[in-house]
Amino acid sequence: MRTVRKFKKMGLWDFIDLMKENCFGCADKETYFTYLDELRMRRIESISEGGNYKLASLAKELKLELEKEREKNSNFLKEEELKEFDFIVEEICH
Repeated sequence: MRTVRKFKKMGLWDFIDLMKENCFGCADKETYFTYLDELRMRRIESISEGGNYKLASLAKELKLELEKEREKNSNFLKEEELKEFDFIVEEICH
């Protein structure tokens, strides 16, 4: 399986700005997963503890936004999808 990374060449700060613009408050679940997957890939490639901490922090922030969206709309995400999202966040954070 080949992973397509739309944001690989984008710098971290530009990626963060784009993530916040596209996710926070008005995104669909696929958008959340797209950005979370990119955070996971950046975590795998990271060799810096400071970078790892920043990526973990962003994953947690993204999770909070997803939970806010889910509170507004209970049909936004299925339980299995939420578990998958949580698993990926935990993977990034450890």
